[in-house]
Amino acid sequence: MSDVGAVSELLKPYDAGLMRCYPVSTRINHVANDDAGCSRPALGKGLRFS
Repeated sequence: MSDVGAVSELLKPYDAGLMRCYPVSTRINHVANDDAGCSRPALGKGLRFS
């Protein structure tokens, strides 16, 4: 990319008010799992936040 203005827009911090936090499946820890299911909220027991 050679458009400095366009690149500069990408370097701005994301608004923390728009962020959300939720547990995800342990599937996200394996490189073979590359699909939308990795980022879906996980449901069930045994979930921990560290």
